[in-house]
Amino acid sequence: MGSKAEPIARILDQPTAQTLIVSWCDARSGHYGYQTWRAVVACVPGICVLTGRSIKVGDAIYKPRVLGSAPANADAMICAKSVGTIKQRN
Repeated sequence: MGSKAEPIARILDQPTAQTLIVSWCDARSGHYGYQTWRAVVACVPGICVLTGRSIKVGDAIYKPRVLGSAPANADAMICAKSVGTIKQRN
């Protein structure tokens, strides 16, 4: 009780240097089995959902692509520096 469930995010593929395919599951924002994330520059500080590292304004990140209405996890971020490290472990 009272514990904060963290989202489970996993990189499935990196079709281009500018995109990731991510599997996302979270009790609050739902499940996206095959979600495209795009490379952008962070406009606000945040936390990498894969590593828990701090993200600063200006850092290279990936965010869920928004087509039409924003997905529930639209504010989530993956630090671009973490992508190579995570892919090597998978």
